[in-house]
Amino acid sequence: MGNADNQNNRNMALWHSVCVTDPTQTTKIEGKRYKGTSPKAYWLIQRATETFGPIGEGWGVDIKDHGFQKLDDVTISHWIVIVLWYMKDGKKCCVEQTAGSKAMYKASTGIIHDEDAIKKSKTNATVKALSLLGFAGDIHAGYWNAPGYQQKAYEHYYGKNNAAASNNQAKHQQPVHEVKTTEQSVQQAPNEQKPKRSEKQLFNDALKAICNAKEPSILNAAYTRFKGTFYETTIVAACKNKKTHEGWGQA
Repeated sequence: MGNADNQNNRNMALWHSVCVTDPTQTTKIEGKRYKGTSPKAYWLIQRATETFGPIGEGWGVDIKDHGFQKLDDVTISHWIVIVLWYMKDGKKCCVEQTAGSKAMYKASTGIIHDEDAIKKSKTNATVKALSLLGFAGDIHAGYWNAPGYQQKAYEHYYGKNNAAASNNQAKHQQPVHEVKTTEQSVQQAPNEQKPKRSEKQLFNDALKAICNAKEPSILNAAYTRFKGTFYETTIVAACKNKKTHEGWGQA
């Protein structure tokens, strides 16, 4: 693999690690002039925490500016500009995004004043900012409704054997299935059959293990498992951030 390919892998490592959306954590877009599917905002916050660390330490959202705009005699819109930041290789990286929501408007039941307008604007802007990093990239890139894609997304999170059960879970709005992560799963060899997990699943497990690590040995296991692989750069960054947060010394 040439230098250009190596650089591309490093540039896209974060994107590929977060672009697949859990089908049980989506919702249909309603009340808009357009239709589609949206990832649940709180699930994206969870994914960001898994990837970068606790909010306020590994990542966060700052309000750069916001205000209200009167559109007519009744309608008032709230707008916001946020800066989403995250730590990578010990450096603070930033993404700026905008969003808005209705603060007051006329409905069939009368005049509606939404006291949560500021919160909704901030949440919308956060989701949009995370999408620029690749979070739920399959939805934003238009892959979601491609034939067979959602089945692949189920298998990505739950494996082929559990995909049907997960699909049924999504239809009944059940909570997301939790995948337990241990040091043993991080160290699992690619050809091990019990349990059989994809490389992406093992990578996601490793990120969770790093986030929840209570001792440096977990980080060492994760690095050893993915050294020389497509995911090495992201694993190294996650380990560095965790060591910085826990005061475990330099990576």
